[in-house]
Amino acid sequence: IWSILPAETTRKINTEIDAAVKTYKPVGYSVAVLRKGKLVYSAQGGMANRELGVPVSGDSIFPIYSVTKLFFDIAFMQLVEEGRVNPDLPLSTYLHDLPETWRGITLRQAWSHVSGLPDIISSNGASDATPADTQEEAIARVRDLPLVFPPGAASQYNQTNFLLLKMIFEDIVGRPYPEYVTETQFKAIGLKHTFFGDPHRDPVPGMVHIYRDPPISEIPPYLYSNAGVNTTLRDMATWWRAVLAGRFVRPETIQSFWRPLQHTDGSPAAFANGWAIRSRGGFLRVGHDGAGLVCLQHFFPEADPDNSVTVIFLQNGGARTAYQHTLADLIADAFLP
Repeated sequence: IWSILPAETTRKINTEIDAAVKTYKPVGYSVAVLRKGKLVYSAQGGMANRELGVPVSGDSIFPIYSVTKLFFDIAFMQLVEEGRVNPDLPLSTYLHDLPETWRGITLRQAWSHVSGLPDIISSNGASDATPADTQEEAIARVRDLPLVFPPGAASQYNQTNFLLLKMIFEDIVGRPYPEYVTETQFKAIGLKHTFFGDPHRDPVPGMVHIYRDPPISEIPPYLYSNAGVNTTLRDMATWWRAVLAGRFVRPETIQSFWRPLQHTDGSPAAFANGWAIRSRGGFLRVGHDGAGLVCLQHFFPEADPDNSVTVIFLQNGGARTAYQHTLADLIADAFLP
């Protein structure tokens, strides 16, 4: 444990983490807390590889699964900020071989998971479903299926949305998405242990072993905008500090995309421009989860966005999953009751 927080705050965070570990029994975990963009707390525990007796450290490499989408969000915001793409135009403005029912869906609706598009992975978006071998096969799986709901009417997280946006992105920048993000984000701020790749197919030294039942399917390269980033706690915290400092996109641009969206009936949407978002009691929580294992959650009062707390939680599985929301909320509550 490393902390520059007051002793009482450190004890509160330790207590919440200890309780979560006792209840959910992750094999290994790594946690960072940032206050107003400054790293103030980090902790690791458990085993990166139980069979080999390798403990988790600050340099353990974790696959972050769908938290990967935050890197895409920043890259796509860059194109919007540069005037190279308009998220309020229909998909058909940029992609010309689309089913008729898809053509009027806007980029923002796809980006915010309110498109109604059928899911290329499975009908319910299960993360253990097997993806198609190629991008073309993935699109072919669903192009003749009806929309799940009228665009804008509801929220349903699925992988089709980000695949279509990645296709548009690559057409605009003229090169593969992973290559672009590696250069403009990873290398630009010196992230030495952050890279694209499937953790099950292409493990590297220092990578944690994933203990999850059911196991997570391999991630094909065409889905690297959706999932596929591997990173360490240190690199993830460094990247997030750069995001908040405006290293990639102006802070005011980011704030404009962190506004809660509404469905056509006025109810709140679950996502806003790629970010999972919750508004409650004058506070916003934005971020993303990955595979029921990892998360980055950023909290702030809507009237004072700089008064923020960020919780990064990485784990490699265990007895139970999908508790990271609660843990992040409880840690943030130590700063923003």
